[in-house]
Formats: sequence, C-alpha cells, structure tokens
Amino acid sequence: MEGDNNTENTPQILSWGSLPEVLKSVLSQNYSYIIQNFINLPSYQTQEDFEIINFELDMFVNINDKEAASE
Repeated sequence: MEGDNNTENTPQILSWGSLPEVLKSVLSQNYSYIIQNFINLPSYQTQEDFEIINFELDMFVNINDKEAASE
C-alpha cells in the first residue's frame, strides 16, 4: 500500500507500521485498520504558508472496548 495513491474497493488489513506515512501522522499506533478506500489528494498551502495534507479515507478500526473507542 505504501506509495499508493488509490486503494479504492480493495480492503486491506494493516498494522500501524504498514500504513502510508501520511496516515501515520493522524492515526494511533495501538490498533489495526481495515482500509477500504484511500485516495492521497494534492496538498495545498494556506495564505499563512502552512501545508495542508489532503486525502480521502474510508476505514474501520479494530477497537475491542468502550474505553478504547473514546481515545
């Protein structure tokens, strides 16, 4: 999956270590993920010169209890 721009309709079960770098910055290391759709879109710059990473993601997170779901 790493380097892929589009994994549409090909669900993949991934641990945090095998996620694309862009997703590692926003997802927790403690879970596994079923990614159904990932599209890495072009990033853009704000007027304040911040780079905004842009992507579309449909996924499920493997969470086993109510407490973990609130993290």
